[in-house]
Amino acid sequence: MDRGASFWPAAFELVKAGFPGIKQDGDPTHHMRGVPHNGQIDSHWPLDKIERFIRAMTFPPLPYAKYQEKSIHTLAEYLQLSKWKINHRLLQMFKDTRSDNKQQLIIIDTDAG
Repeated sequence: MDRGASFWPAAFELVKAGFPGIKQDGDPTHHMRGVPHNGQIDSHWPLDKIERFIRAMTFPPLPYAKYQEKSIHTLAEYLQLSKWKINHRLLQMFKDTRSDNKQQLIIIDTDAG
């Protein structure tokens, strides 16, 4: 950092003198803007990945994760909109421990008959 700062005065003088710069070689590159998976939750993901994705997408004022065009702020909101049925007491235990493997969340797939 100090070495780079030491070049600053000379670089500033070049700019003031009208130095046009040096063209870079190669093709230009850029960092893709946007959010992973366009912010959409994929219902085929494992539940722990969905929970991590929701937490990762919670960064106001940016948009939250989406499922069926609705903003999802918590795993509980996702579970209410998705195909999963859940015992709400177990959900509270899951939210309290946040998948630290001390308690397990039991989920029943409604399509399982």
